[in-house]
Amino acid sequence: MPDDSNNESIIKSLKMKKNFMIYAIVLLSIGFASISATLIVNNNAKIMADVQDFDVYFSEAIVDGSLANNTISQDRKSITYTTKELKNLGDESTLEYVVTNNSLQYDAKVEIKCTPSKTDYLSISNEMTNNIIESGSTEKGNLVVRLDKNATSSINTEFTCTIVAEAIERDSTGTPIAAPCNLLDSTSLKKGSKVSCGTESFFIISSNDESIKMLSEYNLNVGYKMISSTVYEELENASGIQDSQMLGYTGQYPYYGIVPFSTISTDYNTSSIKVYVDNYLNYLTENIGLSKQTTEASLITLEELEELGCSRSNNSCSNSPYSWVSSVSYWTRTAHDSNSVWHVSTRKYIGYDYTYSYIRDYGVRPVITIGVNDINM
Repeated sequence: MPDDSNNESIIKSLKMKKNFMIYAIVLLSIGFASISATLIVNNNAKIMADVQDFDVYFSEAIVDGSLANNTISQDRKSITYTTKELKNLGDESTLEYVVTNNSLQYDAKVEIKCTPSKTDYLSISNEMTNNIIESGSTEKGNLVVRLDKNATSSINTEFTCTIVAEAIERDSTGTPIAAPCNLLDSTSLKKGSKVSCGTESFFIISSNDESIKMLSEYNLNVGYKMISSTVYEELENASGIQDSQMLGYTGQYPYYGIVPFSTISTDYNTSSIKVYVDNYLNYLTENIGLSKQTTEASLITLEELEELGCSRSNNSCSNSPYSWVSSVSYWTRTAHDSNSVWHVSTRKYIGYDYTYSYIRDYGVRPVITIGVNDINM
């Protein structure tokens, strides 16, 4: 029998404004029925349930036509969002969602129930394209809230919907959904390990049970090319992603992929360099397949560089055990004062010699944070 405490529920608090516009706050979560059997047989020939293998989660959410993966929770088991205004008879608000079954040993049977399915003013429907989600596959669902009758006063209404995923035994092991990233030179998430994510490569700078923070191997192909000490030109066909030619200052012209940190201040959040980083994040989630709800991108901080062996007091990264720390020249996100920002150069130097608008030497080297589910172990 399904465990009611874990059942999926949708709670909508509907509130009328003075002009009687209705909004719904929706909570949608995945629940699981108990697993009664399994295909795994241990060394003593006893059949045992492998509950941890039953891995069903939300992988995409679209609210009223707009991608809304930020509404998916960190553990990917729930979606919380607010509908658009429901003010005219027949108005609808739609959540389109994708449920992924990443289990190896089980298919998933999905049952959907909403109570009530209709009130005096609103109705709710929830359907999936297929109620059986095979191992290693996905299915789409639609939840629709519809205004069936105009109201003349404020309304508070609650809906509860239950989506129960029940494990179905298989006679063969399924194929897991591959994560977009892979360890290249290690079997553990240790500092310094190299990781590939599609076309992009990174070095791990820290990790924990939930996430991995990594520094890109190269600067982004953005900005300018420094031809001489006084002449530079905009890069043609800048891709916005990593490029092995984008090293910034190397001591020999031309320098590729150089940009100013900002045109207005040392604040990263209002800087021009942040635009490049944000566009790169979009590339990683849209083209590489990194999770939109767990992936973040920024620049490295001075403190993180110190943890990698650089010294602010000596203005040097010479003692870092990681040669890749200073393999390119790049900006950090840490301001030294109101005029200058810390930077790293291929001379193994770390300093703050130039103003935030300086353009000659430094590039964009993003730091990204990904969820552990996005790397194959």
